[in-house]
Amino acid sequence: DNGRIVNFSGDTSLIGSFVQVRIAKAYPNSLLGELEK
Repeated sequence: DNGRIVNFSGDTSLIGSFVQVRIAKAYPNSLLGELEK
């Protein structure tokens, strides 16, 4: 609950949707996720 942004690659149709991602890497102000299939 620290308000970090999760960045991940995905299709533009996912914009505005909630999706399941796996956190792959943590940075000071954001997280890098991978889309779960």
